[in-house]
Amino acid sequence: MTTIIWDGTYFAADRMSINGSQKEEVRKLHRLDGGLFGAFAGSYGPGLMLIDWFQNGADLSAYPAPQKTDEWTRLIVCARSGQPSVYENHPVALTFLGPFHAWGSGSQYALGALAAGATVGFAMEIACRFDPSSGIAYDIVDLQTGEMKEVRL
Repeated sequence: MTTIIWDGTYFAADRMSINGSQKEEVRKLHRLDGGLFGAFAGSYGPGLMLIDWFQNGADLSAYPAPQKTDEWTRLIVCARSGQPSVYENHPVALTFLGPFHAWGSGSQYALGALAAGATVGFAMEIACRFDPSSGIAYDIVDLQTGEMKEVRL
């Protein structure tokens, strides 16, 4: 229930969370230790647990319990260079090759926009316009400078 986008230069995540039948604004993109950035797609509470797990050393034996169920949350960790690392229902980082990636319910809209030459910001706006589970605002970070900003929709 989100849109997360990476293109090697920028990393962005929307701010909408659905709580029952209402929309809530939350932060899914976080600055991590060591110049890294992390964002999660899935349930908000388990997403925060994953951020904490990663910040505390990513100990394989301490992987959050909700991740071992059918309703796991995805954590994407980005460095200033290289491909993002993706953690899903197991504590092993997955790396996918390619010039850009998108995750979450708005990923297909974002990928189509990126494939057509859109910037990450414009791809996020397209995804938030068409995906009913993404929106309100988004955070975007320039991976080269580490500058992060919020964009209201």
